[in-house]
Amino acid sequence: MCDDPSVTDLVTRARNDDKQAWDALVERYAPLVWSICRRHGLSDADASDVGESVWLQFASELDQFRAPAAPGRWLAGAGMPPDQVRGTVSAGRKARAGRRKPVWQ
Repeated sequence: MCDDPSVTDLVTRARNDDKQAWDALVERYAPLVWSICRRHGLSDADASDVGESVWLQFASELDQFRAPAAPGRWLAGAGMPPDQVRGTVSAGRKARAGRRKPVWQ
């Protein structure tokens, strides 16, 4: 998937707020993000939290992205440092625990 002109086009269009291009990037790379999360041994819920964090970070850094032909490389590396994975898991667990409290408490 490196140096793929269609990926470069998707990144360029996503930078310009093209929702279809963004959706295509997510569809193309979501399995990669998910598999890396699971490789860290995360549960489905934790993997979902970390994946969401990675996509949010990717979106916020899209304008500064230096390798538009290789978003997979960023998603697999810079987007998921182990410390960030642990921090996101911890925050996600706390948030989920807070939602489980009965209404009367």
